[in-house]
Amino acid sequence: NHKQELDGFTRSECEYAKKIQVLRKRHYRFCLHHKHRFAMHAVLMASKATVYYCMKTFADRRWNCKSVEKLPKISPDLRLGTQEQAVVHAFSSAALLFEISRRCSQNKLRHCSCGKENPDVNDLTNNQNYTYYYTNCLDNIEVGIEFTKTFLGFHKMGKTKSKDTEWKSDNSSLKEKNKSQMIQRLNGHNYEVGLMIMKNSWKPKCKCHGVSGSCSQKICYRQLRRLDDEELLKTIKDYYLKAKHVTIGENNKLYPTQFTSQSYQNEPLKNNELAFIEHSSDYCEPDPSAGSFGTQGRQCETKNVTLSETNHCSNMCCGRGYREVVEKETVQCKCELDVGYYVVKCKTCSQINIKKFCL
Repeated sequence: NHKQELDGFTRSECEYAKKIQVLRKRHYRFCLHHKHRFAMHAVLMASKATVYYCMKTFADRRWNCKSVEKLPKISPDLRLGTQEQAVVHAFSSAALLFEISRRCSQNKLRHCSCGKENPDVNDLTNNQNYTYYYTNCLDNIEVGIEFTKTFLGFHKMGKTKSKDTEWKSDNSSLKEKNKSQMIQRLNGHNYEVGLMIMKNSWKPKCKCHGVSGSCSQKICYRQLRRLDDEELLKTIKDYYLKAKHVTIGENNKLYPTQFTSQSYQNEPLKNNELAFIEHSSDYCEPDPSAGSFGTQGRQCETKNVTLSETNHCSNMCCGRGYREVVEKETVQCKCELDVGYYVVKCKTCSQINIKKFCL
């Protein structure tokens, strides 16, 4: 509860989480740490937020992030280095960075307080008609990044090439050990993309001041966008759609495996691009080896959507067709104020809803 948030996790809670395999050894040490343990409530809320908002963001696609509900049991779509694994890792780091940073500013997390004004953030507006004053307690993104990287284990993410490891440029010749190390490298990269997305999500909150409401002055402060922010969710989805298939090359750098109009592209992957090494299933049919649940029984649409949209029945159902379910619903209608303008009176109406589900 709210009161316990300030106390951090107890040893018994950490031990229980480890026993049910929610926490790995690294997470368990984080949970017991004299300072980091106070961030465990943020970890808990970030994990819940990742599950909920990832499923919400991809609800209109065949892959709808349902596999995150099975965690800590990791299904193949989140283990083999897929595009879906990449976006879940980005979601996770973004959510954790937000929860820790915001709790610092709200005085819900010990050993940290307000964040510093970021000089790299662009001005709130180019409109010179206002005088801006910055105030309030900013989200502490510095502590958020420190704690997030410690919990996620960035030091184990293959950021530095080991002396005894020789990466293969051809994916087909990768040995299992090398592939596992490469996936660790990808995870580290995709976690950092999630941090970058959240770091760049600063938005202003302002209140107007001035004579007779003239708003000649604005009192403003910056906050990170919450994970329920539609613009932020759209941004994460766009990063997923633009993710690059990569190989690993010299100096442990990731290279997109794509061709340009002239020749093979040989430029390193940008730091703001998600990366994957395993092409995904089409997720049409149940396939445990690929982490696919299939789309049977999924709701789809035919009205107010174009044929190219992912939730159109022709796409969602993979050509298998769909069934219609007619539902009768009772709703309030024709509402109006009574004569004394004190009570709203409504009538009861029936409406027919037709829902479509994939075969």
